[in-house]
Amino acid sequence: MSDVQTKKSAMPGWTWLILVLVVLAHGAWWWLAGAVTSGVDEAGALGDRFGFLTSLLSGLAFWGLIVTMVMQRQELAMQREELTLQREEMSESRAELAKAAEAQAELAAATREATQVARDASVLDAHVQNLITHTYNKDIFQGTNAEERISLVESKSAVVLLVRKLSLENSQHDGVKQ
Repeated sequence: MSDVQTKKSAMPGWTWLILVLVVLAHGAWWWLAGAVTSGVDEAGALGDRFGFLTSLLSGLAFWGLIVTMVMQRQELAMQREELTLQREEMSESRAELAKAAEAQAELAAATREATQVARDASVLDAHVQNLITHTYNKDIFQGTNAEERISLVESKSAVVLLVRKLSLENSQHDGVKQ
């Protein structure tokens, strides 16, 4: 939680005391007016005797209005601060989301590249196997002795092993990039 939420404004205890006293004075006024007067004309004269109380209550009402305005201003300031914090949080969230999208795009590109390397290695391996098969099927060994034939087969096998090794190293190298 932010500091804004912990700064709750509450009405002070003495304000409640004044409010209770005003309500009690109002109740006492109605009781006193009913007990002392017997008619409407006498009640008006009785009310004129307590003009200072009317002025006091008007002043208290005005004071209450000012307190309310101050409290509203504090609440608005807290709301503005909270909105500022929300904007900052949204900006940070957008930046993190952009970073995540960029990382995902890089991962997709690396995956495409690794797939292409694997395809190329597979095609090369197939060509080498095809070359070896055609070589064995052709009669290129005519006129060669057994040692030359073995040497030729071993060199072709070495090429196949070299191609496989290179494709394995490429796939491991691509895995390290990720």
